[in-house]
Amino acid sequence: MLATTHVILPIVVVDLIRDYFLRHKHRRLIPRKYVFFVGVGGILPDLDVALAYIFNFLSINLPDMLRHGRITHSILLPILFFTLAAGLWGGTKFSKGKSKKQHHQWFLILTLVGIGMLSHVLLDGFAGLTTPYYPISNAVAFGAQRINQQMMISIDAVILLVWLFHEEWHHNIRKFV
Repeated sequence: MLATTHVILPIVVVDLIRDYFLRHKHRRLIPRKYVFFVGVGGILPDLDVALAYIFNFLSINLPDMLRHGRITHSILLPILFFTLAAGLWGGTKFSKGKSKKQHHQWFLILTLVGIGMLSHVLLDGFAGLTTPYYPISNAVAFGAQRINQQMMISIDAVILLVWLFHEEWHHNIRKFV
């Protein structure tokens, strides 16, 4: 998958969920500025590519665990983020004031990054060769085949156009131009 797909798709999905499935009074639970973190989570598993370049530049052999499609593309990483977020959610019940607000902010950030990472793992699982259960199993992903590059560029363009149409229709972005 292209990096843009990993960023755009989770952002659009979370924004649409925010607009259509949360009631107006509940939208404040996920402020629009936090939707950015879903995109960060969507690209975060590809950190192994940057690590490979750094290790190669330093002439160090990259450990097998850090190769592309291994531990960073494992389903266990989003589960770790969700577990940390759940711990923070538990902390919000017992904290008050400023501390409660900080717990909620970090809970929200970890949850949204986890959602982005999960979408990355699922997208790569459907489109290519990854090992989503890596430390437990070396089984290859559940995807059938690789999608060619031209089709991915077209998918990105369609996602972006649909989202822009939605933003214009739902939020009237023309007022801000």
